[in-house]
Amino acid sequence: MAVSVICAFGTLGCPFSGRCTEPLAWSLGGTPFMNQNNSPLFATIPKEIRDMIFVYALTDCTPSRPHQPIPWTMRASLPPASSTKVAGQAVRYRSDIAFPLLWTCRAIYIETYSLPLSLNPIYYGYAMQMGKPPALLPWQFASIKGVDIAVQQVRLEQGMLYSHLRWDKQLSLQDRHNGVFVVPSLSVNNEPIYSHHFTLVHTDKSVKTKRLTDVLRDATIEEWSYSKSEFPFPSSSSARVSLAQPFTHITIRIGATDWWKWSTNPDSTDELQHLALDPSLSGESDAPHYRATAGRMKERAQERRNGNFMGDTSIDRFPPRYGSVRWGRIVDEMPDLRSLELVLETFAPKKAQLNAVVECAKTWTFPSLGSCRVFVWDGRVEESRWSRTVSPPHSDESLEWYDTCEDFEVRAIRFVKRILTG
Repeated sequence: MAVSVICAFGTLGCPFSGRCTEPLAWSLGGTPFMNQNNSPLFATIPKEIRDMIFVYALTDCTPSRPHQPIPWTMRASLPPASSTKVAGQAVRYRSDIAFPLLWTCRAIYIETYSLPLSLNPIYYGYAMQMGKPPALLPWQFASIKGVDIAVQQVRLEQGMLYSHLRWDKQLSLQDRHNGVFVVPSLSVNNEPIYSHHFTLVHTDKSVKTKRLTDVLRDATIEEWSYSKSEFPFPSSSSARVSLAQPFTHITIRIGATDWWKWSTNPDSTDELQHLALDPSLSGESDAPHYRATAGRMKERAQERRNGNFMGDTSIDRFPPRYGSVRWGRIVDEMPDLRSLELVLETFAPKKAQLNAVVECAKTWTFPSLGSCRVFVWDGRVEESRWSRTVSPPHSDESLEWYDTCEDFEVRAIRFVKRILTG
């Protein structure tokens, strides 16, 4: 494969140069293998149950710190197969994904090779890192179906996350919905390409894998700013690329220090100093008449309970001063979304404020404009907590209350898709 011809980074800087860019399964798919008639997993257990076993074994359930969705225990010596996908980080972390399952036999490998990628989200520790996937091969990045993002409330409410979901060339959620192949970055000059090793090429959904040469040949001229006759296609390449899977799940995390009012006195009775969040409110600044406040959050929650709140269904009724992009509209950019999860963390002294946010969140709905689908609370709230050890302060050191706080509270609430009828 003439990677240096099609990769923007050249032979030396190309992460794919000299590497096989296809999964072994693509080469084994047409070869015979033992029928496994003596294995209960294949001969006795129905395929539906076998699939459930595979999903359970290959889903990462490692206990993790709530704000940073990475397990506490970090081991740089773990083999690459045990690393967690983390944008912008090369450090490997412990995972309970049963990777050895893929090594047991060819029959199991063929059925499961992509599941560790499709079942587990790609993590972004900060919203501005979106578009910077870790060192994944094109087929691996194409297999991912979920994204897990830690974001500051100010960036969430000011539309930065929405903008990333809408315009980010790597995620390209609408393009993934319509059909794109993930290929190495294309370039015909020395100008840098900020696609981080990948380019998405439009196609139809009739095939899931295709030769790279054919993908480039069939690409429309509008996709490139040059004539295809000027591009030195690697005509001898038989490398294959895969169709990008649509994103079906997103997790949004707000950590203890990511709220507008994370550092205010937890004993304050002034609701303007409390934690607050609402999908129909955006924060252009810290001014109370712009951002979400506890009072306004509770008012809108009560309106939803009474059935007379229209802000969730009509953008035209949304007050312009809150900004034209409210963060609740992120579902509009994810046409294949099936679930939306919020993980909210705070210092233990602000536990009551966090619980108030969660009670209001139970009333939230996330409608998709122009369709009959809406995301509603699934009826469960997951509670967790964790502690840290705080070093004793120096004698002359002045600390705030949160500097000495050792305990944290976390709430996870999920919204699932419903189809409106009637």
